[in-house]
Amino acid sequence: MECFCFDKLEDDGIQDTIDFKFSDGDQHCRTWLLLYRGSSLLIWIMVFVINIVNIMLKFFLRKFIKYERKHDKTEEVVSTTFLLFFVTYFNTAVILFMVNINFDLNLPEWFPILAGEYDDLTVEWYRNVGSSIIMTMIIGIFSPHIANSFWWILGFAKRLWDRKCTCDYKRTRQVFQIDYEMKYIGADYLMEYRYS
Repeated sequence: MECFCFDKLEDDGIQDTIDFKFSDGDQHCRTWLLLYRGSSLLIWIMVFVINIVNIMLKFFLRKFIKYERKHDKTEEVVSTTFLLFFVTYFNTAVILFMVNINFDLNLPEWFPILAGEYDDLTVEWYRNVGSSIIMTMIIGIFSPHIANSFWWILGFAKRLWDRKCTCDYKRTRQVFQIDYEMKYIGADYLMEYRYS
């Protein structure tokens, strides 16, 4: 059924696949297509949830690392970098692997770890779990650049507003020199986000 409906979807398109009636009068491909689209949507939702959790973890871990009371900024950056790397790696790869693999350990059904649907790294595992790991990594590659671009555009807009929409850099709404410098100096470079 899956092979037939998948070939029909590729050859004829979505509408013809949904409307196709079998000899018994039922539209079995409609049911298959709903399940197929639902599983694809679930993979994308899982990818975005993982990325959002990773972003939140990075934010909270960066705040949490202050309580370690490192002696200098370098130790703080190194500690944050390694902590962010391990947490992101664990959340992106290890948890997905442990939830989807099945080692037949006779664990209770309510226990979600090591009781997944795949007992080996099969083609289906790569299609479902592996693809979600790859999509998570691809989004992880581009999301920092999108966030940086957003903050750069926001800073540019604030400086433009400060100059009253002119190109004259000497014109400003700031009264004190320190406020002017802070407006034009830019944000701190968060090295730990880039290296982790």
